[in-house]
Amino acid sequence: MSRAVERQINFADWELMRQGLRLEPVLQAISDFLDVQQNVIERVRSDLVRGLKNAATGRSGLTPQQVLRSLVLMRVKNWDYRELRERIADGYTLRQFTDFHSRRVPRHDAFHRGFTRLTPATLKAINELVVAAGG
Repeated sequence: MSRAVERQINFADWELMRQGLRLEPVLQAISDFLDVQQNVIERVRSDLVRGLKNAATGRSGLTPQQVLRSLVLMRVKNWDYRELRERIADGYTLRQFTDFHSRRVPRHDAFHRGFTRLTPATLKAINELVVAAGG
């Protein structure tokens, strides 16, 4: 369900980065802050694989980074699942922020399934992280 591997940049991503597309300053600050939060990313990863018989087999799901960043984006922008999916799919900067880049953005119910796998303790840690980043 969850991959912990760093993804390889493809030519489409490289070309868009070369053109200088940048995140808005608030999202860039949040992104920089989330990049150094390895303990929260690890908590999200363990929640995503919790209860799976063999997490190494089967279909690849959302990565922990995608789940964490999409959840933070949804909370910061106050979007519902459908709007979150549509906004990410429509704009490259949001794809960059949520780590989808030029890959296909899943349907809204995939976000719901990913978010509901998170334990209350992990959600509390994410909320505290967002508050700490804003304060």
